[in-house]
Amino acid sequence: MQNSKCGAGGWAEDPRYRFSVRVPGDPPTNNRGEVAAVLLALQRAPMNEELYIYTDSTYVLNGLVKYHKTWEDQGWIYTENADIWQATLFLVRQRTAETYIEKVKAHDGIEGNEEADLAAKAALAKEVDPGWHTTVPPQWKEITMPNYKQILGVGLLIVGEDREARDVAATRLQRIVVSETAFAIYKLRNRQVIDETPMPPRRALSTWNVYMKERGIKEMNMIRLPENSGPERAKFRRGISATWEGLVEYDQARRKLLWVWRDHG
Repeated sequence: MQNSKCGAGGWAEDPRYRFSVRVPGDPPTNNRGEVAAVLLALQRAPMNEELYIYTDSTYVLNGLVKYHKTWEDQGWIYTENADIWQATLFLVRQRTAETYIEKVKAHDGIEGNEEADLAAKAALAKEVDPGWHTTVPPQWKEITMPNYKQILGVGLLIVGEDREARDVAATRLQRIVVSETAFAIYKLRNRQVIDETPMPPRRALSTWNVYMKERGIKEMNMIRLPENSGPERAKFRRGISATWEGLVEYDQARRKLLWVWRDHG
């Protein structure tokens, strides 16, 4: 493996967001390059604009949708490419606009995918990019998923996810929802860390309870508006309702974090 190299490539309609980058670190595998490509796309994309990511990597899709929670709960022990995964999840949770990911077929002539593959191959002949980094703020690492229940004991649901949809082949467009909960906890904890005045657990939980109830009331009022009452919004309404009910109940058994299935059948 000493002579192995790893590259990541990304293509976008806007040339400013295209890249071809040699990726350092072990193991220098295709999987590392694939998840690095997602990280590089997130690093380049404006945080306040919708982002659509297309990948032909099942490894990437499964990691983002299925396995990230387990990896975090286990403290990233024995997780390959943990440095890139942690940085990727951090950036998704920091985004203030929606992020979408779609699994596409490899080597099927799909526009953009073929160009990204060529860019990844071209990166193998380059030196490691001095701008490469997988930096995650220390205060964020303090509140990764294993610590959520100790901090606030908040239960989360996947918005609008039908149970049977979990068994459908992941080839449809999926919506990655910015976790309001994760972001709010981050801001809360970050402020306390900076001030060096940790918030007592009881106070934190009380503060969070008030915040979530206010958010829930606003959200429920919004989905009851006439323009959101059509049959095509039914699934959306059910998901939102279940989410807020779950949040105010603090149901640990139903704890989820951020990936949301969107069936575009």
